[in-house]
Amino acid sequence: MPGTISTRRKIITSLACAATAALGLVAMDQTPAAAQQCSTSTTVSNQYGSVGGVGYKTTTPTKTCIKKTSSTRSFVIGWKQTFNNDTPYPATHTCKVTEQVTVTYTTSAEIGATWKATALLELKAGISAGLSTSLSSGLDISTTITVPGKKSVYCESGLWKWTFKGTKTVTTTVDKTVIGWGTRVSGYPKTTTVTSNFTASAPEANSRTFNWKVK
Repeated sequence: MPGTISTRRKIITSLACAATAALGLVAMDQTPAAAQQCSTSTTVSNQYGSVGGVGYKTTTPTKTCIKKTSSTRSFVIGWKQTFNNDTPYPATHTCKVTEQVTVTYTTSAEIGATWKATALLELKAGISAGLSTSLSSGLDISTTITVPGKKSVYCESGLWKWTFKGTKTVTTTVDKTVIGWGTRVSGYPKTTTVTSNFTASAPEANSRTFNWKVK
């Protein structure tokens, strides 16, 4: 039968419907949140001609939006073990985690270092457990199991990870007016929009999991 254990370090939280192929667990696709994270910054510059000449004021607001388009949850194994009781009698076996895996928050180059933290806010939307920037599956977790004769026990530890796809849209508007008059220069404002696709992944917060099952 399946089981789960919480250690004194409190690093195991729940089965969370967990597991791997050995324990019959599957990844899940999630519906992305409709909202997006946007931020606007504006630069202003003045340009003057010769003494007494006309001056121009250039205002350039830039709006950047990060939008999640898909998200997938999957289980990452940090350690696993199988014990086969080949005798006809019950036997005890201790599953003890000796290896761990660490998952960190990563994004593709399209996001850019400046927007990495902002992107995480958008990626968290709709994920009730939240996301971490880094999480390890944990060590020194153990449980002792009575395995019936001619049965096997499968043990594993790991954590849950989210993988995302999304878009980054940058809209830049350049407006030019005559200083002192406020008259807009012919041909302005000029607006350009550039959209790029990105990928990202991050560990689910507090998702360290230890599972075992007798079969």
